[in-house]
Amino acid sequence: RRLTAGPQKALAAAMWADVSQGRSLSAALRGRPKVFDEAAISLVEAGEATGKLGEIMKRLVSDLEHRADIVLDIQAHQSALEIAVGIRNS
Repeated sequence: RRLTAGPQKALAAAMWADVSQGRSLSAALRGRPKVFDEAAISLVEAGEATGKLGEIMKRLVSDLEHRADIVLDIQAHQSALEIAVGIRNS
């Protein structure tokens, strides 16, 4: 999927520039600590070192999607709880 605008596109372009200049993907990630945590960077480094970066990236994407689903579930339950408490306290 192509990014068309916004901060994700800028991030992708900056990382592409880093990799195009010869930096490893893990180094490009490490340069953005507010976006990528150490666990993700370490997984990418392991993938680079073992030649299994594609496999690692699939696992990483799956993990990130799972985390996003958990966050959405927590938010939905929190909203339901707030509504229930609000109704009870009315």
